[in-house]
Amino acid sequence: MSYGIIELAQSKTLIAILALLTHHALHRNDWDNAFHIVIGFWAIAFGGIAAFEYVVDTRADSLGVAIQHTAQTALFYLAVLIVSILLHRGLFHRLRKASLKHTLAKSPC
Repeated sequence: MSYGIIELAQSKTLIAILALLTHHALHRNDWDNAFHIVIGFWAIAFGGIAAFEYVVDTRADSLGVAIQHTAQTALFYLAVLIVSILLHRGLFHRLRKASLKHTLAKSPC
């Protein structure tokens, strides 16, 4: 009896939404000096998912299987987060716009 929480924690749609919300939170707040808090939160959250899956889910017959499922979830989460950050940096970041203006100003045309 897994209460549907395991399926919810492994839902790709929910994981992608959480990654995009994380990007939004990191973008809106200044996390440069407190990023260790974010890393700690990720470790606790993914560790909690692995532990919960091992204890509750009957399909996870060993801790290794639970960790493998959690690693796949974490990999998908971090992939969406990194792609979101890179797209934002490449398309909308203010430093990119300033660099583009500076490059156009130097152009002889």
